[in-house]
Amino acid sequence: MLPYFSEDEQVVLMFVFDTLIRSPTELLSMRVKDIYQKNGEAYFNIPVEISKTIGRQGNFLYCGEAVLKYIERNNLGPEDYLFSFPYTAFNDKMQAVAKQLFGDKLSHPRGEIYSKITLYDLRHSGACHLRQLAQKSGKISLDTVRQRGAWIDLTMLNYYTEFLGLTGEIKKEDLMVEEDKSKLEKEIDELKKEHKKTFNMLNKLNSFMENQIKEGFPIKEPARSLAHK
Repeated sequence: MLPYFSEDEQVVLMFVFDTLIRSPTELLSMRVKDIYQKNGEAYFNIPVEISKTIGRQGNFLYCGEAVLKYIERNNLGPEDYLFSFPYTAFNDKMQAVAKQLFGDKLSHPRGEIYSKITLYDLRHSGACHLRQLAQKSGKISLDTVRQRGAWIDLTMLNYYTEFLGLTGEIKKEDLMVEEDKSKLEKEIDELKKEHKKTFNMLNKLNSFMENQIKEGFPIKEPARSLAHK
């Protein structure tokens, strides 16, 4: 859907998906000072004063650079509101774009039709995305996703687990500690080195045999054992 929106509108869409912020309440209450950089990376802070439940902060995964450029492009100061736009009109445009792209298809057998999408739905979409990343990587805790979305407990994430058809399957290789992985990687490297040495020796031997034949020195047959006499 992004190409159907202006550059600034795209930042709004990505911001909601990335941060899981509630819109319009939290989103339109954000100020420029709530965006900061640390170690060359862009972060966001959603103060408890504007949050429906709990305040939280985190790093941008996808749109940090775009947000910083947006602030610079619009000459926004620290106390300025980060976003200021007519929320209803923005949703109307989203629905018109969705209608054009997807028609009246269902977004999911248990979901709504695409043409009823709102900006708030991108919070849910982003949460599903992070829930899938947590399932696949094993390196993102569900509690981190819960905190990013400002949920008090895991009820909603448990709902997403069922909604997405994810399972509780854990692959055995995922249980390997880093020390075991490092040891295994070293052993594999050693085997590769041995294989390379053997391969090089065989090549040298093959070249030697070819040279011997070319120079008229055929390889001698091995001596017969006494059993052949």
